This record gives sequence, C-alpha cells and structure tokens, in this order.
Amino acid sequence: MKRPLGVTVIAVANLLGPLALVASEVLLAEQPAHGGLLGLIALTVLISITVSVALLKLQNWGRWVAVVLYVISLANIPGRVAAARGFADVMSVLLPGLFLVWAVWYLFRPHVKEAFGVS
Repeated sequence: MKRPLGVTVIAVANLLGPLALVASEVLLAEQPAHGGLLGLIALTVLISITVSVALLKLQNWGRWVAVVLYVISLANIPGRVAAARGFADVMSVLLPGLFLVWAVWYLFRPHVKEAFGVS
C-alpha cells in the first residue's frame, strides 16, 4: 500500500523539531550546550531520525513509538502552559500540542493502520 500523505507530514515534522532544538541549543545559544545536555540533544536527534525513518518505511513499531512519545509530550503541556509568561508563550505550547493530538489521532485512522500492515 502507498504511504499516506499524513504519515510523511508526521515523519518530516518529527525530524524538524529536534533539528530546531539543535539550532537553538547548539548554534544560537550564548553558551553552547556541553556535557550531559549535549548528549541528551544527540540522543533526541538519534531517536527522532530512527522513528522518522521507521514511519517513512511504514514499520508499525515506529508508529507505536511515535504515539508513545507524542502522548508523553502531551502530558507535559499543562505544566508548560502554567509556566507560560504571556499569550505568545501559551501559543508556542498549544499549537505544537494541537499537532501532536492530530498526529496521534491520525496514526490510529483505519487506512493509516492498514498502510502499516495492521488490520
């Protein structure tokens, strides 16, 4: 079966997030990340690349890992909204959160599950 367009969108977005993290924490920060933080960033990028490739290859384990990671990210949203210091901060949390909700919903759509070989 052909890969659904939404799966490609999710895989690309899954790659762009960590790349933005690298850009902000390593390239644009006044004091570049080092030590444990640099290791955590590298691990995040590695996991992101692995999951994105699995999604693009329609491997069902990649779909499940993406869902688990997105649900964990969604669980962090209330605390991040509570710590926000203005409308822009709230929106910078809620808009990506809406994407995560959509992605989890989409990955459970019947035609998407079928593309991953799940009946």
